[in-house]
Amino acid sequence: MKSIGDNDFLEGYLWGVHRGAISRRDERELLSRARSGDSLALDSLIQNYLELTALITLKLVREGFPMRTAIQESNAVLTNLLQDSSVEEPVLLLADMIHRALQRIDRQPSAPPSPERE
Repeated sequence: MKSIGDNDFLEGYLWGVHRGAISRRDERELLSRARSGDSLALDSLIQNYLELTALITLKLVREGFPMRTAIQESNAVLTNLLQDSSVEEPVLLLADMIHRALQRIDRQPSAPPSPERE
């Protein structure tokens, strides 16, 4: 079950990243510029896909998994796909790559809890 904190985080996050969709032409131009080293173009692409990335993550994340961790991992996947010049259309691979990343981190053993200080 998601905690209240996760719900508050998710609601605030989605509100903060909501953007209108960009055209395919603009997307291709930004992607080309980003892959040529234009950091503003990369930032613009990332900003335009944060909401989609979060919504995909919400659908794929396991119940009880920390939403903040899942979103952070998914955003890293997004950034890597946008920077990978061998990937022609990053958005087409986004859901599959997020799914793989979430499965990978979900299988990692948790760190033991820290001893509480009195």
